[in-house]
Amino acid sequence: MAIINNSKQFVFVHVPKAAGTSVTNVLAKYTTYKDLEIGGTHFGESIQPAYKNRFGLCKHSAASNIRNVIGQDAWDNMYKFSIVRNPYDRVISTYKFLLKWGGTPAPIKEKLESFKDINEYVLSSMWEDSDGPDSIFRPQVFWLTDVNDRNKVIVDYVGKLETLDEDLARIMSQIEGVSVDVNESPQLNKTEGSYKLNEKAIEKINSFYARDFAFLGYKKIV
Repeated sequence: MAIINNSKQFVFVHVPKAAGTSVTNVLAKYTTYKDLEIGGTHFGESIQPAYKNRFGLCKHSAASNIRNVIGQDAWDNMYKFSIVRNPYDRVISTYKFLLKWGGTPAPIKEKLESFKDINEYVLSSMWEDSDGPDSIFRPQVFWLTDVNDRNKVIVDYVGKLETLDEDLARIMSQIEGVSVDVNESPQLNKTEGSYKLNEKAIEKINSFYARDFAFLGYKKIV
């Protein structure tokens, strides 16, 4: 869920498959009549079609998109943050999600179901053929960087799923009138260890998501 909270002056940029539900559970309670939560909750899902059609805002809007809609001045006055995750785990999570999700486009679902395992999926041309639903195949830095300068991160803080409790506490400490009880957050599946990536799949992930490893501080398996 993307959140633009005018009451508390913060923006949450939701990277797909990176703890969005957990963050939503913590932040949605601060929504008032003058704030936006798009996707993620029953309320957010109900208003998403209208905001997407009129303003181009959706659950997984990138930081640049949100900034363009609300304007530079409003953007500069907000505390902007996002959560990311280990690229290997995110690839596995995306694969599992698209196989189960009812909204996966039929051509993508059919192709996924034709693969014998996750390695065949990774080594296919799916990532090159399209960005996927809601651009889910894109590197995570796509959501965090300036559309005019992809080397410039334009959010104030990037937390990690692997240290979510600590990072949420740090984020909340920067927003006046907001606090977080880590017990509010559901237990996360922080690893996708039941799916084994082979050497060639790891090489493909290292290459395709090279910018995520470089910008986000995750170590490649080599």
